[in-house]
Order: sequence, then structure tokens, then C-alpha cells
Amino acid sequence: MNKLKLYFRIISGIIGFTALFLLVFLYIFAALALFSAGVIIFPSALLGIIGAVDIITDMGLPVMGALGLGMILLGGGMCLGAVFVCPAPVKRLQSFIKGTEWQKRRLYDEEA
Repeated sequence: MNKLKLYFRIISGIIGFTALFLLVFLYIFAALALFSAGVIIFPSALLGIIGAVDIITDMGLPVMGALGLGMILLGGGMCLGAVFVCPAPVKRLQSFIKGTEWQKRRLYDEEA
């Protein structure tokens, strides 16, 4: 019965950590996408306000500039937050592997 528990732990760990690392990847991708869009939108709105570039949109140019600045701040904050988000799943994976090895060793010691 304990072997079944160990196999279930390994399978659920594989599924769980795959989902966790997929979420971390999506977080990083969303942070970079927001920051990049803000870097494009904000200067173009400023150039549109001074008349250097003709921008045709339903939004006003000051609103578009504020949106671009907000995207820069949000995306930049998320990029800085990735410094804390990314190492945490790796540490959790290492502790999971250590715990699984300990349980496997204990199971095989009990059988012998």
C-alpha cells in the first residue's frame, strides 16, 4: 500500500510542478508583454500630443499616454517581482524531491 502512496505522490508532483512552472512562465510572459506594450504606447502618445506623429484612435492622446505609463509601471513592477516569484518554485521542487527520496528510502528499508 505504501508503494501506491509513493507512486501517487510522484505522479501528482509531476502534474503539480508542471502546472506551477507553466504559471510562472505565463507570469513572466505577461510582465514582459505589459512592459513592452507600455514602452511602445507611451512615447508614441507623447509624440502624438506634440504633433510629430499622427495617431488616429478613439481614445484621447493624454488617456493613451496615461495608459502607456501605467503599463510601463505595472509591467516593470511585475518584472521586478519575478526576482521573488521565480526562485520559490525551484526551492519547493528541491524540497519535494528530497522528501520523495526520503520516503522512498524509508519504504525500501521497511521492505528489507
